[in-house]
Amino acid sequence: MTIFVILLILTALIQLAPSAKIMLKLGMKQISAVVCTILAETSPQALPLGAACVVSAIKNRFLLQNIQNENPFELLTSLCVLSMEKKPEAHEIARKILETKPLAVCLSLFVWNRPLLEKAAHLIKKQWKNDGIEGFIICGGPEVTADPASFFTEEYILSDNEYLFDFLVSGTGEKAVPDLLEKVFSPAFNHHNLTMDKRIVYGGETDHDVSASPYLDHTLDPDEYGGALWELARGCPFKCSYCYESKGSKKVVYFPMERIRQEIDFFAEKKVSQIFVLDPTYNADVNRALTIISLIKEKLSGSFFHFECRAEFITTQLAKAFASIPCSLQIGLQSSNEKVLALVNRPFNTKEFKRKIALLNESGAVFGFDLIYGLPGDTLAGFMESINYAVSLYPNHLELFRLSVLPGTDLHDRAQELGLSYDVKPPYLVHSTPSFSEQDLFKAEKTAQACNVFYSQGRAVSWFIAVVKPLKMNYADFFKKLAQYLENKPLQSCPSLTDIEKMQKDFVKTIYTEKNLLSLLPWAEDIISLYGALSRYDSDGTDSTLSLRYSAQSLLDVSALDGAEFCRLNRTGRYSITVSKLN
Repeated sequence: MTIFVILLILTALIQLAPSAKIMLKLGMKQISAVVCTILAETSPQALPLGAACVVSAIKNRFLLQNIQNENPFELLTSLCVLSMEKKPEAHEIARKILETKPLAVCLSLFVWNRPLLEKAAHLIKKQWKNDGIEGFIICGGPEVTADPASFFTEEYILSDNEYLFDFLVSGTGEKAVPDLLEKVFSPAFNHHNLTMDKRIVYGGETDHDVSASPYLDHTLDPDEYGGALWELARGCPFKCSYCYESKGSKKVVYFPMERIRQEIDFFAEKKVSQIFVLDPTYNADVNRALTIISLIKEKLSGSFFHFECRAEFITTQLAKAFASIPCSLQIGLQSSNEKVLALVNRPFNTKEFKRKIALLNESGAVFGFDLIYGLPGDTLAGFMESINYAVSLYPNHLELFRLSVLPGTDLHDRAQELGLSYDVKPPYLVHSTPSFSEQDLFKAEKTAQACNVFYSQGRAVSWFIAVVKPLKMNYADFFKKLAQYLENKPLQSCPSLTDIEKMQKDFVKTIYTEKNLLSLLPWAEDIISLYGALSRYDSDGTDSTLSLRYSAQSLLDVSALDGAEFCRLNRTGRYSITVSKLN
C-alpha cells in the first residue's frame, strides 16, 4: 500500500533565519520538523498513520545519521494533527501552518482534500513572498502518485521556473522524504533551475526491516483516536481496474513478524478497544493470517478488529479463526455480474463466492460487503440484482457507493474507450455510462442510501429477510420503495438508532398495510423492537424496557423467522421486558 506524506512542515528553531540553508552555512545544525496531517475526522479509521510513518522514518534516519557522522545536523521531528470536522477554510489552514514559521510545507493530496489544500498552498506561497522567506512546498499522496506530471501544468505555474509545488513525492514516503530533507537542507543545494523531472521524487519499496513503527516509537498514541489503524503489509495480489493498485506489481510486501508481535504487545498494554487493519487483502497469505489471529486471540481478546478480506482465500479453518475473536470482515463484492466484473479485471464466480461466504455464516463470523454502482457494462437492473444477491448471503452490513474514475488507474486510461462520463476533478464520480444513464445512477444512489440507513445503520441483518419474505418482493425493490417513502418523510442527518428503528417500524407498517398483511404486523414490529433494543445495548449500553405482544424468548427462537407460521402457532398477549446487562 502506498504510504504518503499528508502534510509536512519544516521549521527552524532560530526564527530570524530565512532558510535552513543559511542556518547550516552559519553552523546552526539544529532544525525542527513538524509533520502535520489534516484528518477528515478524528477516529481510528482516520488516524494519521501515513504521516506518522514518515515522522518515524525521519526520526530513525537522522538518529542513525547522528550516531554515524561526526558533524551531523539535528532534525527534531514532531507530529501535529488537524481535523476537517470543523470544516476549516483554506485561509484557516494556511494560517495554522504559518504559525510554525515553516521553511518547507509538504501536502498530501487525496480525492477529498485536493481543492482545499491547493488553495491553502497558494496562500502560503503568497505570505512567504511578502515575508521574504525562501520556502518549499512539497506534496505527495494518492493524487500525486497517480499522475505527478499533471502538477506542472499551467495552472500550477506561478512565474518563470516557480511552481506552486516545488517538489512532488510519488509513492511511499519513508525513504523519499528523509532523502529530500537531506537534499533541501544541504548548504550547496539550489532548486531554482531544476527541470520538472528533477522535482519529482519517486518513493521505492520501504525497507520494513529498518522502518520504525509509529506506535513503538510513540509517534502515535491510540488513546487520542479511540483505537488504532494497523498496517501489516503493503500491496495487493489483484489489479482491479478501478483501484490505485491497478498499474503496480502484484507483489505484497509483508512487515516483519517481530515488529507485529511488538505492536500487539503495545496494543495490549494500551488496552486498545478497536483496531482497523489497513491491508487491502489481509487473508492473501492464509497461514500468516492464521498466525496473527492466534496472537490476537492470545493477547488482544478484549479488542475488536476490522479486516478487509477476499472471499477466494477463505477456508474453513480461517472462517473459524475469524469467529474466535471479536472482529468484522469487509469483503469486496462490487457486483454479482461476472461479465461486469470481468470488464474491470476482477475474476468472480457467483457460486464459488456463495460457497465461501457460507463458511463464514456457518462459523458465526461477522462480515459485510462493498458494492459499486456505475461500473462499465452494468445497468440499474444489474445493480438491483447485485443487492438481491448480497442480501441473500446475510451480510451484517452493506457499503454501496458510486464508481469513481480515479486518475492513475487502468479504468481512467480506458474511460474514453468504455464511454465513461465522469467528473474530471475530485471525487471523479461517474456521471453516466453507455448502459447506466445519469437518471438511473440517481435512482441507484437513492436506493443505496435507503439500503444503508435501513439495513446497515439500522442493524437489520437478524430479521430483515424474515420481515421482507411475506411481502413477496425482492430486497432491492424493498429499498427502492423505501427510497420513495423517505422522499416524503426524510430522516434527520446522522439519525440515532432510535430514530432509525422508528422509521423501520413506520415503513414496515405502511407496506404491510398496502399488502394486506396486518395480521403479521405485531410480529414484525415486535421483532424490530426487540432486536433494536439489543442493538442499542450492544452499541452504547443503553437499557430499554419494551412492551411486546409476543414473548421475547419466542421471538428470539429461529422459528420466529417464519412470520406466517409463527403467528399461526403463537397468540398475542402482553409482555414486558427490560434489555439490560442482566438479560
